[in-house]
Amino acid sequence: MRTAALPKFRKLYGKIEVNLEKDDVITVTLQNNYNTYSAHAKKKLVLSTTSWLGGKNDMIGIAYLVVGGVAFLFA
Repeated sequence: MRTAALPKFRKLYGKIEVNLEKDDVITVTLQNNYNTYSAHAKKKLVLSTTSWLGGKNDMIGIAYLVVGGVAFLFA
């Protein structure tokens, strides 16, 4: 298993392409396809929403906009 760059990371597994209504039920089946016990790691399932800046961390989206704006000014 490769070591992650950061201690906590998320990997996008899929997207829900339909609009969900309040009280909708989502069923997920998880399989243990690889062992994490030897690495003392944990697996978790996170359902999250995104904004126009990206995912949970808006700072990365803001940093991309600032760096892009500075590069545009110097170009």
